[in-house]
Amino acid sequence: MHEVLRDLKQTDRTREQSINTAKLLYQLADNAVRMSVEEASSVPVQEQTEDIDIVSEPEPCMEFG
Repeated sequence: MHEVLRDLKQTDRTREQSINTAKLLYQLADNAVRMSVEEASSVPVQEQTEDIDIVSEPEPCMEFG
């Protein structure tokens, strides 16, 4: 990151310097994405539980007929 910032401070650039800056920016972005994915995958997933009422006997219902 420091190398990219230092490179971006240069005002006069040659074509090679611009290409180098683009490469550094790509590497920085790639590393940021990798770190984000690693961080997200290392967090334990909290189990989501729902309260389910289990009815052992059905409730009586009225029959018409």
